[in-house]
Amino acid sequence: MNTDTSSRRAFLKTTATASIFLASAPAVISAKPNSKIGVACIGVRGRGNSVMGSFLAEPDCEITHICDLRAN
Repeated sequence: MNTDTSSRRAFLKTTATASIFLASAPAVISAKPNSKIGVACIGVRGRGNSVMGSFLAEPDCEITHICDLRAN
C-alpha cells in the first residue's frame, strides 16, 4: 500500500471529523436543557435501520433528516 495515499486518506478523515464537530459545536452549546437532540440518519438499510430504530426509542431524540443513496 502506498503510504502517501493512506496518510492523505487519514488526513482527510481527521479533517472531516473535526469540521463536523466544530460546525455542530454552536448548536450544542446553545441548546436548551429540555430540547430534543436532532439526529440525521444516512444510509438507513440493514444496520442503519436498526440504529434509526434505537434513536426513535429515545424520548430525547428526534430524527430530523433521512438520506439513502438508493431510492427503493
